[in-house]
Amino acid sequence: MEEVVERFGRFQGSDRRPRLTQALVRYIQEVRNVGIAAAIIIDGSYVTMKAKPNDIDMILVLRHDAGLSLELTPVEYRVQSVRMVQRAYGFDILVAVANSRRYL
Repeated sequence: MEEVVERFGRFQGSDRRPRLTQALVRYIQEVRNVGIAAAIIIDGSYVTMKAKPNDIDMILVLRHDAGLSLELTPVEYRVQSVRMVQRAYGFDILVAVANSRRYL
């Protein structure tokens, strides 16, 4: 995470990038606390040199043993619901299970 903050989170004439970075750090911490992620892949305008990226696009890769369960705790739901992540953090996410067709 330090590398992402160092490379993409710096002020570039607008506070947009630092604000997105703060939200990203909070989101990743929440995902880590839940313990269901195998990886998070960050993409979109945030990982370019664009001074004012629109948002952060990402893929949340769930551990194979976590899967896409129908019974989620509220916190598990909050970190993998496309709508909830968009509303709380302003990110566009895709959720995939490690080693699934959607991920590969």
